[in-house]
Amino acid sequence: MPTHYEEAIRQYFQKYLKDPDSVRYQEMTTPQQGYATTITGILAHETRRFGWNVKATINAKNSHARYVGLKTYTFLFRGENIVHTASPLPEDEMK
Repeated sequence: MPTHYEEAIRQYFQKYLKDPDSVRYQEMTTPQQGYATTITGILAHETRRFGWNVKATINAKNSHARYVGLKTYTFLFRGENIVHTASPLPEDEMK
């Protein structure tokens, strides 16, 4: 189970949001055992990666300097590393 997950998630948003200083954290869950599913290839091959899921609900500004509303991102951790991220469709707030 990750112990520094909050810091890792904050660093993720600092790296990938267009205006990382605008982020407002609504909620960040504690790690729960889980998995992430990815589907690849023409035959839709499904792969599951197991680890620890953490959900972060945030509000951040887009490229028009407007807050886009609350969005929940799901992070899959293995140890202290984020190995998968499921994000809602961006509204111009991601780089």
